[in-house]
Amino acid sequence: MLNQESNSGEDEEYGIKPVKENPRFLGSCRFKLGLIMFLANLVLYLNRVNINMTVVCMLDVIEISDDVTMVTDANYYNRTIIQGNSSILTSLPLGESDEITYRNGTTVQPAPYNKSRNNLTESRHRHKFQWSKSEISHILSAYYYGCLLTQIPSGNLARRFGGKHVITTCCIFTIISTILTPMAASHSATLLFFVRFLLGIAGGLFAPATYVLIVNWTTATERASILGLAAAGQPVGIVISFISSGFFCSLGWFTVFYIHGSITCIFLFLWMYEIYNTPSQHPRIQQAELNYLTQRYGQTTDSVKKETPKTPWKQIFLSKALWAVVLAHIAYIWSYYTFIINIPMFMKEVYEFVIEKNGILSALPYLFSMFSLISVGSLSALIIQKGWLSLKMTRKLFAGLGYRVQYLL
Repeated sequence: MLNQESNSGEDEEYGIKPVKENPRFLGSCRFKLGLIMFLANLVLYLNRVNINMTVVCMLDVIEISDDVTMVTDANYYNRTIIQGNSSILTSLPLGESDEITYRNGTTVQPAPYNKSRNNLTESRHRHKFQWSKSEISHILSAYYYGCLLTQIPSGNLARRFGGKHVITTCCIFTIISTILTPMAASHSATLLFFVRFLLGIAGGLFAPATYVLIVNWTTATERASILGLAAAGQPVGIVISFISSGFFCSLGWFTVFYIHGSITCIFLFLWMYEIYNTPSQHPRIQQAELNYLTQRYGQTTDSVKKETPKTPWKQIFLSKALWAVVLAHIAYIWSYYTFIINIPMFMKEVYEFVIEKNGILSALPYLFSMFSLISVGSLSALIIQKGWLSLKMTRKLFAGLGYRVQYLL
């Protein structure tokens, strides 16, 4: 399916010469690019959303059923009470004289707080936090504040310095921010907000640089499939992040960030070895593939980069079609990230799932999203290749279906 001639309609629109020879796709450098972009999305989403699940076990929470009417003791310690669908920060007893009175008049004394627990148990559960709902919401949204700042500059940086270097910078700051998260959380909610904000600045560099790389390395008919493969790393990263965070929490919530940061560090070495900004820079590319990717422009991709015209900002901001896409995407992203950010805490507070089960159930929607992204990308490429619909109509069709299904849900 992917070994057919490039879509000359789109190529000619941008002054690209159609090339008859289409070298083998599987095993090619552009196929490797798609796979590694898949892994890049995976590890970056691994670090982006892990706190959404980990915050559930970072909070110092005592669960009390709705029939509790009174708790009495002389030694108090601030903890969160979960009652029904609401949570409040109050003073709860911590000593041996704790008493809980139920509505039926029964008074019970829970097991005393054992201050002499072994060091291993103590270390696994150290640094529990009494954050308010407001503090939690700011911590979980800090990433997206930072992401807003670098989305537009990233595209220009990628065109000027190369997408590889921009994404390398993104990975480095992602590793630093993730590994510093336990220290920041232990210090204060404000410092944790700053570290997550820094992670967002790094994350905002990724998506625009991705498109610059993929445009340099693909033809029109292959582009949808490679983009679909790369984008499938996002839901896979969410699935792995939620499930692994749920299980790693049993070892101590801080291990989540150390392990995910280390995985990203390993990926960075693979990225730096395998990825190059343009086909002409790659030392291991086959000559047939190099000719295929460079001759379609009638020149090397390096010279294309240098001759890129200025961005027509005025026409962009006055484009009705652009604003239609922007508004539709805002509505889609609103619901998408509302689920990502809130579903783990919802599962905990409303359904009271244990952390391991919470991680599995919270990941389920994104498991299906992974298969959808890969299959839809290949299907759209097939429709364009067979000429069943035009390029523009195909993209409108699949984007429209995605938006409508999301709105219905």
